[in-house]
Amino acid sequence: MKTKNKDILKKALATGAIMLSGFLAQQAIECTYKAIRGKEAPKNANTSGVRWGKALLWTLATGAVISIVKTTVRPYVDVGVDEIAG
Repeated sequence: MKTKNKDILKKALATGAIMLSGFLAQQAIECTYKAIRGKEAPKNANTSGVRWGKALLWTLATGAVISIVKTTVRPYVDVGVDEIAG
């Protein structure tokens, strides 16, 4: 495989894996919230009973957790992609 194609493949695989880890983290956070609280996460301020403050706090908290997960996963993804792509 050409070096340029290999680099593109590495970047695409790494990006996809990191996006997947962020999505899975978000789903886990929402499921955990629902299991503990017994109701949906306050992610939409237009929903009845959800105040803007709660929705904003939820967005900030989940964004922080997802960013931490992505940052933590990145080095492992890079190593795994290097091994896969050779």
